[in-house]
Amino acid sequence: MFNFEVFSRRPKKDKVKLKALTKTFRNRVFMLIQRQEHGISTQALLNEIHSMMMMNLGKVIGSAESRGYFNDYSAAMLEYMWSCEDDYFFDALEYIFQTQAGRVLLQYNSFIDEINQFLDIDELPYKLTYGNVETIEVENDSDDSVTSGFARVLKYDVTYPKIIRKDSEAIDQTAIEPVLTLLRGKEFSAANKEFLSGLEDYRHGKYRESVTKCCSAFESVMKVVCQQRKIKLKGNETVGPLIAKVIEHTDLDKFFDQPLMLIGTIRNKLGISHGSGVEEKHVSEHVALYSINATASAILLVTRV
Repeated sequence: MFNFEVFSRRPKKDKVKLKALTKTFRNRVFMLIQRQEHGISTQALLNEIHSMMMMNLGKVIGSAESRGYFNDYSAAMLEYMWSCEDDYFFDALEYIFQTQAGRVLLQYNSFIDEINQFLDIDELPYKLTYGNVETIEVENDSDDSVTSGFARVLKYDVTYPKIIRKDSEAIDQTAIEPVLTLLRGKEFSAANKEFLSGLEDYRHGKYRESVTKCCSAFESVMKVVCQQRKIKLKGNETVGPLIAKVIEHTDLDKFFDQPLMLIGTIRNKLGISHGSGVEEKHVSEHVALYSINATASAILLVTRV
């Protein structure tokens, strides 16, 4: 199915008017696209983005230039991206990573780093998140003639990069950026997805979901730490037993158990899991923000002892 879940369609937390995209930012993005690095055809990339944006908007964008055996919309797409609304420019930017031509860029963080550098240098209040491709081996329940002879097959769980607001409170805290860098490691792919989803929920005002996913990310990180240190687990441990295991087998002092457990307590008391029932719990923005920053600090602590 077509992916309509792009920047312009995601709910915004508030109606605050943000700084508009600069001409220099758009120009730099165009120059980056046209470098043709990593074996990418700029023409093929722009034509695919054009097709996706027409489906996204439900209307025709520009006119084609005839290339004999095919119609080329690359110039029309560049012209559209130069003058379109900021939200739609970001839609096109996100679609880059979902095209056949541009999917290879998921392997190169340098492309995303340069986009973020362009945003920073023009002091624009946005950030492009990193993507991730996780390979999962699953039981084969397909009737496909090609794979039917295999008991298990590989599936790919893809997280595409997204443009998010660079909320000064949540993103620019000392702990947040190092954690986002740490979680890019393949071993932390599950935690990375959960933490980014928690940040996204925070920006959309889904504070109960945010505190729940932050704790899940912390649990996932501790499971990786236990695996790396060859600490035996039963496999069904939640935040409390995991904290106990990490403290027992590291140099962390025992008194850290209560500060670390607070992340789980917030999730258990206010989140949407662990027997919270049908009662609607209210989670304020400042509690969700605390949970994000506490989780980030806790992740750095348990991975560095």
